[in-house]
Amino acid sequence: MSNVYCQLSESSSCAITVFEICGNLNSLRQYFRIKNNKPLIEGKVLFVELYNSLIKFDEALMEFIPAVKSFTGIDSVIITIHGGEGVSKEIKRLLNTLNFKEISYLDRAKFAFVANRIDKIQLEATELLLDAKLPNQIIFLSIQKSGYLSNYIKDINEEKINRLLTNYENGKRMSNITHIMILGQANSGKSTLFNKLVGKERALVFDKAGTTLDIVNEYAEILTFPFMLYDCAGFKDKTDQLDDFAYNQIMESIPKIDFFIFLYDATNPEQIPDHIVR
Repeated sequence: MSNVYCQLSESSSCAITVFEICGNLNSLRQYFRIKNNKPLIEGKVLFVELYNSLIKFDEALMEFIPAVKSFTGIDSVIITIHGGEGVSKEIKRLLNTLNFKEISYLDRAKFAFVANRIDKIQLEATELLLDAKLPNQIIFLSIQKSGYLSNYIKDINEEKINRLLTNYENGKRMSNITHIMILGQANSGKSTLFNKLVGKERALVFDKAGTTLDIVNEYAEILTFPFMLYDCAGFKDKTDQLDDFAYNQIMESIPKIDFFIFLYDATNPEQIPDHIVR
């Protein structure tokens, strides 16, 4: 039996912090002392005093979930404390002394997969959610993580297959961010376009060439699809020359770019390269 724990929420100075501890729970009583030494009973939330050796350093609530009902398939307790990084670190230290191993949120989902609590679709959605940034992307993956798609295809038929095929490309794009870089002449409006697409003043806009020096990137949703947009330093003249610093930044980013937008000021023909004019 594995002795593991996972911190389910971030520590802070005031918010609640939640731990899930799985494995040999009897060993916890050395530091997690249940009031009146009550036994662990499913469905009962118990008051717990946290001790470091003989010193009480905090209080918590503990709920027992037996293996047959737990997410990981292992006897588990959910520990809820008021928060604070210091308390969270001390809890981790005590658990480590009891030979409990900390696991990530994704590793916790893998335990659930092995225990047949979730399927491969839900596991993959959990993994993708960890890097999701945009609202529609999070909603789409959360639906998959909930098991909706898994239940939908249990009784598959031709109509459901056609619906799934129709939504496949949209779902694929929602799960993968497309990277787009905006290039063009200096002061041609790249940063203005960038800010318009991301929906906020992320890039500095000024009526003078060379305002943007570093690459600025930001997540955006366009027609509900996720994108990562990059605003770059502008070309200095018609020969498309950049200074070495800007050039190196762009070249380092190019391998991850899917599409480029080349922007030119149509009101200033002198800025437009000859091959475009032709």
